[in-house]
Amino acid sequence: MIFKILQAKIFSILGKLFCLFFIMVSHYSKLDASEEKFFHHYGEMLYNGLLAYTNFDFEQADSIFQQIEKSSAYYPIAGFFRMNNQYSRLKYDGKLQAANRYILENSPQLLLRFDDYADKNPGPMCHLYAGVSHSLNSRIFMGQGQYLKALHNGMKAIIAVNKAEKLSPGDPEICLAQGTYNYFGGVMADHFSAVNLIYNSEEKRNLGLQQLEKAWNEGHFARWEAGGLLLMLELYEQENYPEAKKLGTVLTERFPGNPEFMAHYIEALIYLGALEEARRLLLDYPKIYAGRIAEPGVAVWEIRQRYLEALHAMQSGNLDMAKGLFKNVMENYNFEFRWHLAIILYK
Repeated sequence: MIFKILQAKIFSILGKLFCLFFIMVSHYSKLDASEEKFFHHYGEMLYNGLLAYTNFDFEQADSIFQQIEKSSAYYPIAGFFRMNNQYSRLKYDGKLQAANRYILENSPQLLLRFDDYADKNPGPMCHLYAGVSHSLNSRIFMGQGQYLKALHNGMKAIIAVNKAEKLSPGDPEICLAQGTYNYFGGVMADHFSAVNLIYNSEEKRNLGLQQLEKAWNEGHFARWEAGGLLLMLELYEQENYPEAKKLGTVLTERFPGNPEFMAHYIEALIYLGALEEARRLLLDYPKIYAGRIAEPGVAVWEIRQRYLEALHAMQSGNLDMAKGLFKNVMENYNFEFRWHLAIILYK
């Protein structure tokens, strides 16, 4: 049992480290001319597309990104957002293998477009989004257990993001990517002595949190992704449940259609002992995804709800019910990564 707990925790850490799934775009001070032109014409539309995406309205988001892509074929950023939106749509519909194939089949061509653009227009955006595209590949390989490929793509992502940062240092949008890397570098250092030789755990964690908080407080396009990541970190890593509740309140009010934000918010309430409020939200939880997500995806969120119900039962003192629910979740575990499994094994 101890081995299983440690194994699940390791998968959790590795998954988070290379899950550099940062969806962002920037108000750079050093945009090249074509980037400046793009954001002047399409910045507001792009932001609206990101809002729809974050609220799990993938159809509306695709319509917006497609319109931008048709009007600005010279600039590949809308192509990235369409690809990522379709990937997320397939994944949350419970079609994870199809989603992974979609990215692995389409990202090489997109990366070539970014490389071609970078040769002609050396602004920060192309480097940033090349990094984001590599990070998607890294996420998929990590989920498949292909850790060397995940590492390879993760390093490419980091190199590309660093190029963007050199062109626009201190930009809060880029802080989202840097904060993700630095924070989870610190997490790795906590658990692996070899990594600790490279990173000082506490310094890396603190730096990562500062960068993510800057993206949350000062970012525009990066704000909501940074908030969602901070919510997860405060809940699972920092165990700062009051802060998780604070973040969850803002995010669930702004994005009522996002079942991930709501699940994290409910979990924070449970740990804070706000069991009546958590129970009320749990009863309404299926309304978020029912009818909006395809049937295979519904099964994923039903298991997620069962996991929350198990935590609620445990915190309420109903240990027999909690044990039965946890066992059911383990037997039907269908989440992309294993950190929830680590929590269940620990409980």
